[in-house]
Amino acid sequence: MNARTFSLLVAPLLLVAAALGYAAAEARARPGPSIYWSDEVVTEMRTLVEQAYVDEVPPEKARELFFAACKGYLQKLDPYCEFYTPEERRSMEQETRGDFGGVGIIGSRTPEGILVRAARHGDPAWAAGIRAGDVITSIDGTPAGGEGAGDVLHRLRGEPGSPVRVAWRSAAGGDRREVPILRSSVKIDSVVGVRMLDAAAGVGYLRIERFQENTAADLRAALRRLREQGAASFVLDLRSDYGGVLPAAVAAADCFLSSGVVVVTKGRGGIEKPGHAAGEDREDLLDQPLVILVDGSTASAAEILAGALQDHRRAVLVGERTYGKFLVQRIVPLRLQDEEVAVRLTTARYYTPFGRNLQRDDARGVRGGIVPDVPVTVDDARRRALEAAFGGQLGLDWDEMPAEEGAPAAPEDPVLDRALQVLRDGAAASGR
Repeated sequence: MNARTFSLLVAPLLLVAAALGYAAAEARARPGPSIYWSDEVVTEMRTLVEQAYVDEVPPEKARELFFAACKGYLQKLDPYCEFYTPEERRSMEQETRGDFGGVGIIGSRTPEGILVRAARHGDPAWAAGIRAGDVITSIDGTPAGGEGAGDVLHRLRGEPGSPVRVAWRSAAGGDRREVPILRSSVKIDSVVGVRMLDAAAGVGYLRIERFQENTAADLRAALRRLREQGAASFVLDLRSDYGGVLPAAVAAADCFLSSGVVVVTKGRGGIEKPGHAAGEDREDLLDQPLVILVDGSTASAAEILAGALQDHRRAVLVGERTYGKFLVQRIVPLRLQDEEVAVRLTTARYYTPFGRNLQRDDARGVRGGIVPDVPVTVDDARRRALEAAFGGQLGLDWDEMPAEEGAPAAPEDPVLDRALQVLRDGAAASGR
């Protein structure tokens, strides 16, 4: 067994110990070292593997085992702690930032190639002339259709600034074009489905799909657009929103609250109260009536926003009890030889402004979660249909194909119907 293979086999203990040490360094009380991380134990494991395992472990297998050991160790802490391989870390960072390297389309595979279902204004594909309804027939000379195409959409992704040669057939006239396109940083929308829900009643609708760095800016832009279209009250949909980054939820609350605490976090480092002081004269502060839709998949950062606005009586919550994830995770980047990995570690519990921690505990039968002001129960079949419909909502700047003829209508939505009734009855709180 060579030195690199050995180092990869025993590194899980050292790397995870380093991650925990990093987090503990900021705590007020640091516990003594555990005997399980002693040099003697590590040396004994090394000797055992080197001398007793039946086969020599090649480097690529050792790397796989190392990552698996780290993942298993962290998963035993709680269900939300994670270890990220270099590939997973890059993907996670892209999702947090809300961007990745690509050309700016949403498409689906067909026998002929990739059918472009939506293209974003200003992104590389749009600038090259690709529009919704066009069919991409090849990528870098490789056919995009047929049985051997594989994950062709993935081939459009790459480092910003890198070239990709794309051929497509125009839906407008059937003309075929092929040009090199430079990938750019393509934004992932966090605020989607923005539209006037009831123009006569002045009700605007928008949904936060995930909380990422650009969420507050996207939210302000969407609210501004709806107000320009005549919206005087709003439905904010947080259903099927599993959360995201904590600062994004705090910044989103700043769109609706002029002052006050948004969330309280309590960890080994003490108590923190992330808040805001936006000022009541701020032009972009939304003070019109607001209803928030929630369900059993509303979690984490989404619960922070919903709980804060409920505590401050700024919004009426309609729907089903939320998931109940009132724990804060911190991403700790680490370097392993020439690779960058990361650990997601639970470092605090969070509480609503009025001191509610509603963490679920399945083992003890504690449901947790926020109970909405107006409960509305949805059966499983309708819930699945609604979740599928959520997946088709896009952001502000996408040109989409019109709905196909004969496509099924949007599913009935009793939660949204009840929210509209709350607004029409004047029962929703405003910030005035």
